[in-house]
Amino acid sequence: MVRQLYRHGWERQRIIELFRVIDWLMRLPPELERRLLREIHAIEEERRMPYVTSAERIGREDGLK
Repeated sequence: MVRQLYRHGWERQRIIELFRVIDWLMRLPPELERRLLREIHAIEEERRMPYVTSAERIGREDGLK
């Protein structure tokens, strides 16, 4: 769901507000809550990582050699 919201242009703050409402309506068991937070964190990290072209990747690999 979070991934789809980002794809549809929702901003982080708006997603947080939606989850506040969902959290108010229902609670997840602790383990599922931790899993959800880890997955959301991973999605946010993916969004921060810039796309690296194959030419850039090869250049980096050559530079490291």
